[in-house]
Amino acid sequence: MVGPNSPNPDSMQAEPPDSQRDNRSTRNLTPRRTPSASDYDVQTGLINRKAFFDRLTDAIRYHRSHRGSFALLLLKMDDLESICERYGNGVAEQVIGKYAEQLRTGVRSTDTVARIGDDQFAVILEGIMEPPKAQGVADRLTKRLAKNPSWRRELCCRS
Repeated sequence: MVGPNSPNPDSMQAEPPDSQRDNRSTRNLTPRRTPSASDYDVQTGLINRKAFFDRLTDAIRYHRSHRGSFALLLLKMDDLESICERYGNGVAEQVIGKYAEQLRTGVRSTDTVARIGDDQFAVILEGIMEPPKAQGVADRLTKRLAKNPSWRRELCCRS
């Protein structure tokens, strides 16, 4: 419901990720249905492909009707197959879990992070009004997920 106290998507700016944000509250811009257990990827705890496309459709409808915008990031893990071959499925699953955790903690709680394939992830950034801000988030996530980060080395070297 839109009223005089509703947020204006045109005036909203991207906030820092949860790990860097103070106690300011954020308002979810896109209305969402209550998720069920079948909407989640068991391994990562992220929403799955089906639920992601539902959220993406909702975001498109909402932002068209409210003249707002959002950004969509698509990410693919590097070297998952080689990790699986070299260290086994158990380590590969742990790497996927840590990758998902890095994504989830690298964006705001109002953003959507989903696992849409074995090594594919997507992020819907709500309220991003300018391409440079979306690029800034993408750059920050790229650094977090850089090849051979410490969490990845720890998992692979433990085996």
